[in-house]
Amino acid sequence: MSHTCARRRLERAAERGAFAGCAPQQLMEPLSDCLKDVDLIPPFNRMLLEVTFGKLYSWAIHNVRAVLLEAGARFKELGEDGEVRGVQPVPLQTVTNENPAGPSLGTAPQARFLLAMIHMLSLKHGANSLSLLLNSGLLALTQSLLRLIGPSTDSGEEDLSLCAHGGSATVLEESRKEAAPTPPPASGPELAAMMKIGTRLGEDGWIRVQWDTSSTNSYRMGKEGKYDLKLAEPAAAATATTEDEDTEDDTDGGPVERSRHPTALMQSSTVNLLKTLSLTAGIHAEVLQADATRALSGLLRTLVESGAGDKPLPPGCHAHRLVSRDQHRSWATLGFVRSVALGPQMCSTLSTAAWTALLLRVVEGRGGGATLQRQILALRLLQAVLPSWDRAERAADMAALVEKLFGFLGRLLSTCSSDLPPLRGGSTRRPEAPPREVHALNPCFLSPDGSLRRRKPRPQASLTATHSSTLAEEMVGVLRSLHALSHWNHEVNRHVNAQLSAIGDVMAGCQSDAVRSRPPS
Repeated sequence: MSHTCARRRLERAAERGAFAGCAPQQLMEPLSDCLKDVDLIPPFNRMLLEVTFGKLYSWAIHNVRAVLLEAGARFKELGEDGEVRGVQPVPLQTVTNENPAGPSLGTAPQARFLLAMIHMLSLKHGANSLSLLLNSGLLALTQSLLRLIGPSTDSGEEDLSLCAHGGSATVLEESRKEAAPTPPPASGPELAAMMKIGTRLGEDGWIRVQWDTSSTNSYRMGKEGKYDLKLAEPAAAATATTEDEDTEDDTDGGPVERSRHPTALMQSSTVNLLKTLSLTAGIHAEVLQADATRALSGLLRTLVESGAGDKPLPPGCHAHRLVSRDQHRSWATLGFVRSVALGPQMCSTLSTAAWTALLLRVVEGRGGGATLQRQILALRLLQAVLPSWDRAERAADMAALVEKLFGFLGRLLSTCSSDLPPLRGGSTRRPEAPPREVHALNPCFLSPDGSLRRRKPRPQASLTATHSSTLAEEMVGVLRSLHALSHWNHEVNRHVNAQLSAIGDVMAGCQSDAVRSRPPS
């Protein structure tokens, strides 16, 4: 009986593709969590089970570390001058089963075993097991794994595409000439006047017409005030050009087929593991060990800082910088970090002095490459994490931060440095601009008397909110949310009152400047 049961189990496993090394063709029901009702068992058995899973996770991390060390030593031999280039000299999108593109981590003998260990570590975790994983160096192992895989995109082309499509622009009003209404059908006398050159009208008001069928006939066109011919269709009006139509090219909007190469699967599995650890840490942050939370926060800050500026990296840049920037663009975005900041403990960890300085640098646009979307996300992350500050511990930091926010808001509204330069009149001429650009902005035309005159350009009005006004609105929203909190209200009020007391001096200075600039009578 036992032999028959074992044979049936082997047959079922073979039918499901367990030994074929690939996923089954038909979709299967997802496996249920074996620890779903673990709280129903006695505490001793539950603790014994958690200890057993902890040993299993430690064994998996130890084996992943051993595989990565072996793979790093093997790929180091393939590099020049003893430098680990990474296993892919080309972007990951070009690595397929038909085009392996040289050695890769997915073609190593331990690739399947490594994928199984990553899947084992990606299961649902509680606070205790998550603290064990984060304190065991798992985050560093994932970064080593991604560095061995290499960057997934070409850094140069990615930087150019972000510079071209990642910025914000102001939509200006475009003056269009409305299409003329359709004229009514021409009357008899008008039709006689519209005859083409060469058409002869008889002096007696008769006309001879030759039709497309080569037949001819005579018709009255003014004889005794009668007109036998009538225009069948009105003249075709000028149709609008295709530039006036708002169309989009949807040729590239189809679903992108994911690569099934083992290296690509390993990269996506590692990214999913990092997402799972981050989101689970955000859920269990209140009962998570402080060292584990700080380790995750440090990794997220490093990834965000690597992509804070969109300056193109030099060709000889290290692979880890390219991989870090690639992670920031793919999953470790400011929006994802804001979704992790759920509880006060995680918000406090994501609002340290280093985090605050980084977010303020992004908001102010220091370092280059700041886009409006990234600045807004940085402000909303600040709005989410700043309420966790304790006034008793960080009173000086709160006062300094309020002063910086108000200072940047004042500079932003007074200078509008982030806005695009508007179209001015003909008097604003850039010295470095070629003459042809000046003529393009100031076209000339012939007046009715034949003299050459310069057309005065019409200033274009903005149809959308400008960069500075949008950013200032978000900044005001952050300050208002802080002012509504009891422990932030005092700092905001004190700064506002200090600035209000200086309004008299400012207005007095403005009046004195106006008196000096007034011409003598």
